[in-house]
Amino acid sequence: MEDLLKKYGGIANLKKHLNFFYKKVCEEKNIKHYFFGINVDNLINDVVKVLQIQMQTGMIVNWRDVPRYSHHVMDAIEETRCKSMDSDAPMSIRADLVNMQAIEEILTDRKRQIRTEMQENGDLKLDRSWQIVYPFFLRLSTEAKTITLIGKGYGREGVAKEEIIKVAEAAKKKFPFFEFPIKQDANGTYIEMTHVADYSADGVPIRLFLTMLLNFGWRFDEVMALDKDQQMINVVRDKV
Repeated sequence: MEDLLKKYGGIANLKKHLNFFYKKVCEEKNIKHYFFGINVDNLINDVVKVLQIQMQTGMIVNWRDVPRYSHHVMDAIEETRCKSMDSDAPMSIRADLVNMQAIEEILTDRKRQIRTEMQENGDLKLDRSWQIVYPFFLRLSTEAKTITLIGKGYGREGVAKEEIIKVAEAAKKKFPFFEFPIKQDANGTYIEMTHVADYSADGVPIRLFLTMLLNFGWRFDEVMALDKDQQMINVVRDKV
């Protein structure tokens, strides 16, 4: 979403788009109930808080970007719509209360039971379970108030670095809004994909947090599927 906000004018233009969308929906007889009981200013404020990005300059959205742009905005809108239906159970974590224990409690809740494993460096590994389709790591910085998701795709033993670069280049071509640096650690050479979420403005909305995790896992699974020559260790394909 960050690349689309940069491309189309940041928060200022996003507010214009949301106002236009709200007005058009409310004018349509068959769907105007979608925003029943929702104030447009509250809606916009919630979406802005959720996206937590500030950009500049702008223009109209190109038709090629509409599906992805709409997908992200609708996720944020659903957070506002669902607030009125929330039970007494908290559906967000205040920014000053976010810690790894609170995040683990969300992940391992009996409704989800996501398998997690704490790493030596403090990262939390999310394994395949619930609806997580590809394992990745979660890094929390309470100082910067950020949550970073990290996907790592390792090359097979003996595979030339050039082969791994080919997969990274294919991923960059398909997903130009991500960087895919080639890195190395004790386990070998790997492609890295990251996504950073800033929760300083409004804490961690649990529904959107879980959606973010699912989307990241799905996307990284797509990246690994670009390895047509099977030069990478694919934990889903290889059943590792």
